[in-house]
Amino acid sequence: MEDGDALIFMNFRADRAREITRAFVNADFDGFARKKVVNVDFVMLTEYAADIKTAVAYPPASLVNTFGEWMAKT
Repeated sequence: MEDGDALIFMNFRADRAREITRAFVNADFDGFARKKVVNVDFVMLTEYAADIKTAVAYPPASLVNTFGEWMAKT
């Protein structure tokens, strides 16, 4: 990756997603050695942790009247 690139990121395991995302977006990340890329547009597929401040493609949603709730009422 080079300065000015964009990255849309997704990962099945939330723990790895948080670590890799922090490596890209936190200037003070020290979890492992990495090359610093200063100007990257980083988008998480969903919010991996509330303390990670970067763009989120699909933010958390509050679901109401889910199928399970509906079935319980019927």
